[in-house]
Amino acid sequence: MHTTNNLISNTFDYADLELSQQVYSQFSSGKVITKRIYETYTQQFIENPLYTELYKHLDSHYSLLYKHIGFELVFNSGGEFFHIRKDDSSEDADENATKVQALLLVIARFWTDKSFDLDDLANEHFGLKAKHIDEIKRNEQYDCSGIVNLVT
Repeated sequence: MHTTNNLISNTFDYADLELSQQVYSQFSSGKVITKRIYETYTQQFIENPLYTELYKHLDSHYSLLYKHIGFELVFNSGGEFFHIRKDDSSEDADENATKVQALLLVIARFWTDKSFDLDDLANEHFGLKAKHIDEIKRNEQYDCSGIVNLVT
């Protein structure tokens, strides 16, 4: 609750209940929430309503909410995504963040080994496809045994 001019307001009144539940579900599954998501019906990227909800109420609600339940809500403005990590200052790296980083390294290595342009990864028409993921899984050179569940 915030006190403003002797009035007490509840930050839960401002957050969208359904979106907040979806955000928590994503985070508790070890996922990140990106600014844009791929809409298969229209075959294009669209704004992610979960990202918008977090961004809109970041300082007024969500940062404090996740702090109360033992997590730090991390906003990566450069990569335009949110994730949570255990609120433990002695922990050097969050396990999920490490898995995401490892996965991105494997994808980048695969992509450059194929002599593909890295800029194409961000293009919804040329980017990473299911066939590429299958090829990465089959190739011992890109041993992903510890991170494969993150993308399936």
